[in-house]
Amino acid sequence: NIACLTADVACAILPGATGGGLAVKAIERGVNTYGNTGSYVAKYGSDTAEALAKISKDVESKGIAGQNARVTGTLKHSEFKNLVSKWSEENKGSVIRTEQSIDTLGNFVDGNPLGSVRPDVIEIGKDNIVKIYDLKTGNAQMNNKWMNTVEQRLMDTGKYDGVEFYRVKNGETVKIR
Repeated sequence: NIACLTADVACAILPGATGGGLAVKAIERGVNTYGNTGSYVAKYGSDTAEALAKISKDVESKGIAGQNARVTGTLKHSEFKNLVSKWSEENKGSVIRTEQSIDTLGNFVDGNPLGSVRPDVIEIGKDNIVKIYDLKTGNAQMNNKWMNTVEQRLMDTGKYDGVEFYRVKNGETVKIR
């Protein structure tokens, strides 16, 4: 962009010269490009609970709506998963899984097989604690039976030291248990 800056200086010095403002335009292009494709970690932070809260707020601010509450919730969950996946690719802290099914033996499995449970976000920390984050839209609440099932399956594997549950809703992450 030295050539752009040189053109700007020449246009400022020489009366009647055209083509000035190239350096300013190049800088604006760079800023706009970064704003559109910038770091998700820079935007949302590196702390999982904080990032998920911010992502949920962004999803809510998009005004996503379907023909009924269930469809709206599904659309919001899809956008949430998309943004969380992009964020987690950059964030090198804990192991993050989005919409990862857990079978009856506590194994992570692909798809959504019969009898499996599928949390929205699973974080396996360096402390060997599994944090389950559940995005809630509308009036939905976290279900104790579901949380008990997830916890039992993971703890029965003997791989983890504990399971914690968090509700993510409208820009806020709250520990449930």
